[in-house]
Amino acid sequence: MLKLINGSQKKKPDMSALWLNAFGNSVEKRDTEKIIVSGVKYINASRPDKDKLDSESVQHRFAFIQSIDALMCHITPKQFMQLFPLKKEYDGKRFGCKDYFSAMEYIGKLDQDKPIGDGKKLFDFLWEYWNWDINEFLVEIFSTMDDLMHLQGKDGPTDKLIDDLGITPYYIQKDETTGQEYLLNGNTGKTAPISKSVPRYLKVIK
Repeated sequence: MLKLINGSQKKKPDMSALWLNAFGNSVEKRDTEKIIVSGVKYINASRPDKDKLDSESVQHRFAFIQSIDALMCHITPKQFMQLFPLKKEYDGKRFGCKDYFSAMEYIGKLDQDKPIGDGKKLFDFLWEYWNWDINEFLVEIFSTMDDLMHLQGKDGPTDKLIDDLGITPYYIQKDETTGQEYLLNGNTGKTAPISKSVPRYLKVIK
């Protein structure tokens, strides 16, 4: 049985709006490094509602991401590490994934005082980097590219990667009548309801 406990709840700050405001201030001051940081933070905090996507908003988001990429390619690896410190996790080799050591090994092969470069050079750098903000930013890049392609009725880069690796894709869908969210198996079409955790202001009484 659930019992509602009365109490005040603090309203969560709108991080998307805060980072967008910080981005605008950085642009006015022409502070390249702060533009990059606030731009990455804004993209990560402003994930769009997949049920309400339209071509104009997706194109605008992709153009925003491209503007951040255009600035990133002009800074050096040394500057980049100051903006986004490497995450200090050291057991990646044990699990076959990236970590501090693998990122440093890759970065050590680059000229620390030479701009990262654009195109594939920037993508490779971001891919090998080990920082949660950058990891999320990469996910948003792929997700936005997928959205652009899906609106054109085509497969996106993530779809192609899933097909190449033979991974079963799952999608979160919502029943418009009940509002219930569920997982959809992209191969079989089978669904499973998503159970949400009990809010902190509700207490289970035994």
